[in-house]
Amino acid sequence: MLYLDLAKNREDYILDVEEKFPYFWKKILSFFRRGIGNPFLHEVDGKDVVLISKLNKRILKKLDKIFKMDVTKTVCVCEALRENEEFIGYLQERNLKVLDGKWLFRYLVCDIAEFVCKKQGLKPEEQEISVLISEPDFLEFETIKKLGKNFKNINVVTNRVRKFDKLVDEVYAESGLMLNVTNNFKKACVNSKIIFNFDFEEKEFQKIRFLADAVVVQLEQKMEVKQSNFKGSNIDFYTVNLPVKYKRIYRKLHYFDSSILYESFIYKRTSHQNIWNEIARDNIQIVCLQAGNHNLFF
Repeated sequence: MLYLDLAKNREDYILDVEEKFPYFWKKILSFFRRGIGNPFLHEVDGKDVVLISKLNKRILKKLDKIFKMDVTKTVCVCEALRENEEFIGYLQERNLKVLDGKWLFRYLVCDIAEFVCKKQGLKPEEQEISVLISEPDFLEFETIKKLGKNFKNINVVTNRVRKFDKLVDEVYAESGLMLNVTNNFKKACVNSKIIFNFDFEEKEFQKIRFLADAVVVQLEQKMEVKQSNFKGSNIDFYTVNLPVKYKRIYRKLHYFDSSILYESFIYKRTSHQNIWNEIARDNIQIVCLQAGNHNLFF
């Protein structure tokens, strides 16, 4: 994993071990590093960080050499660089995976459902949850099982109804809940206060009829709810608290989105349950949900 940071201040060029240096020496170091302008590869709490002062062809060529050394082919990018579409395109052209928080988003479905219920004074055991799924995978199956333990009803809206036959039996055996799996897009969600869109594309999504005050969570891509009477919340991102054990590194990587930064710390190939266990150990809490540029606390 590489962390790509954009230097904004002279202090950004000073390493932790150099913080105690006399002011004069720190000034010389930052002037020298900023003057050369090369990507500055260093380590922060065991994480490889590349500090960039500006973007031009020479700098990008230097970055290419650094990327060849990164065996993970995954990068976490500070906010200023994430907003630069040309730079993100440059990274993607090199087959680098740019973390965007969406991987973690899917692991937080149950937490988000409980957060919405708490903020709106709803009882989970009385709520119906709907999930929109085109191509189900194992994580989605396991997530539905987790939801089934706390909520009254679970609707699965899909065109792949038969793919859920085994899951229906497993959920009933584990929790006594009978899943409602349907391809009736117009009626499936009319009683659901909370809806998770896992992977519906625009054409499928716009067929869904929602409660006027529903909370719709877009886990994959941003889409507008075009239903004329919709006055609810269309969520496309989230903010979580950062565990205390990561506060030191966040102090040095403070130009990064904290939720994406946390995603980078636990991003790995392991079982879904191991990821959920790590999230639980870190006591991760939803701080707020975001709709576009607005933070919603309900």
